[in-house]
Amino acid sequence: MPAPPEVEQAFASTFKLIFGECNRPLDFYGDYLLSAHHPAFQQSSCISGKPIALSSDRYAKDERFVSQDEIGALPKAAALDINQIKDVDSIVQALSERAYYTGNKRFGSSEYIAESDNCLDSFHVWRSHTVQASKYVAYSSYVRENSEHVFGGTTMLRSKFLIRCLAADSLSRSFESHFCITSSDLFFCFGLVACSDAMFSFNLHSRRNCIGNLQLPKERYLALRKKLMGESREYLEKHGKFHSMFACPPPSKGDLAPLPLARKAEAPFDIRPVEQAFRSATKVVLGKELGPMDRFLPLLRRRTRPIREIRTSFGGKAYCTDVLMYPYCTPSRLVNNGESAALGERRMELGAGESPGLDEMLRKISPIEFIRAEFHEGQNSNCAVGQTFYDASNIYDVYDATLAKNCAHDTMAFHAEACFGCWRAIHSKYCINCHDCHGLSACFEMDGCANCSSSMYCHNCENLDNCMFCFNAKGLRYAVGNVEVGPEKYRLLKKRVCDELVRQLEETGDVKWDVCSLGAKKKER
Repeated sequence: MPAPPEVEQAFASTFKLIFGECNRPLDFYGDYLLSAHHPAFQQSSCISGKPIALSSDRYAKDERFVSQDEIGALPKAAALDINQIKDVDSIVQALSERAYYTGNKRFGSSEYIAESDNCLDSFHVWRSHTVQASKYVAYSSYVRENSEHVFGGTTMLRSKFLIRCLAADSLSRSFESHFCITSSDLFFCFGLVACSDAMFSFNLHSRRNCIGNLQLPKERYLALRKKLMGESREYLEKHGKFHSMFACPPPSKGDLAPLPLARKAEAPFDIRPVEQAFRSATKVVLGKELGPMDRFLPLLRRRTRPIREIRTSFGGKAYCTDVLMYPYCTPSRLVNNGESAALGERRMELGAGESPGLDEMLRKISPIEFIRAEFHEGQNSNCAVGQTFYDASNIYDVYDATLAKNCAHDTMAFHAEACFGCWRAIHSKYCINCHDCHGLSACFEMDGCANCSSSMYCHNCENLDNCMFCFNAKGLRYAVGNVEVGPEKYRLLKKRVCDELVRQLEETGDVKWDVCSLGAKKKER
């Protein structure tokens, strides 16, 4: 089916805003817009057989899947016999037949959502997933915080009128520009901060009217921009895609001339605040302080992406992982944070009266076209082993810590505190192994949930308080397996569960049960 008319109209207006005119429909660019980030996965409903969208493929292969609008057709849960529940194994065995994993999920007041999953308080979303408080979003993932008119974007907040932009904060009216913040009117740029009106530029701060990092008089910049934008639009309309900065040729020997790096002493990393936060989190979540973290790496790294140390072509050290576009990048084009600052001082050569076309421009930027493997911006303190630190403190082994503190072994932690082993925890605190969740506190092993507290082993739930092993439920308190049992019985059962989980953790550093495989036919791990 084609894109909904409201989304199609939003795309056309965005394309016109950037390129001046729009002559192709949104879906013509679908494959291009989905490339280099995290598209939704597809499953079939076990009830109707219809395709459903899932934000992740983390579930066991033999699980059962349903669409959000089919939940009402599932069997109604009956209360468990608390007296027969002796340990976690018996709970899982009793509840495994009730475990249905859900796609096409919607939370809050979301409306006009199609072929999309995990949308919270969002509107007019098409073929996307994990969208929060945003509107007019298509072929995108991980879009949040009042973003709008986003097409082919990922990992962004407070941004609007973007086409194929990856990782952004407060970015507007831009195309094919990545890891850019507080900027506007960018075209084919990477790593720009507080910039406006720039094309084919890399690793700049507080600049405007730049092409190839070269600042030009406004009149000349606008004339070159008009020419390059026209050629770029024609290329897009012909091919349905644009040139990739991630797959550009390796740099020449001249491009790798030594950099005048500004050496500054860095304070040694102190793991103690992170360790204390982990102990506090285990106390809050499981009832007992556990530590040190290294004992529990099998648990904490089960669902997150590993971070590896690499050497750049300039001889520096950097950290990298396979999230976003990094698996597609030319390895010899990756640089660390300090090298990117020095490279931002390089300029493209442009003679008087010279007016390069698109192909020539792509050749000219080779000396400056380097991709930051590390993006450390804002006010950061005591952060180590990670790619993106943005106003973060006390962070260890986290791919992207944005406005986060006291977190470790996460892939994404946004506005988060004391979160460990999480894949994308947002506005959450004191959580362990919670994935694609928003607004959680004191939770363990949660998946695709919103606004829950003191809960564990729940999937696709909203507004839960003190609940365990609940699927596809809303507004429950003191519930087990979707049935409210009351505070007294709940606390008795939770103590049994937590005691067993603590025993397993102390013996093996892991727990036997994973929220993403509770319904699998094979119970062995």
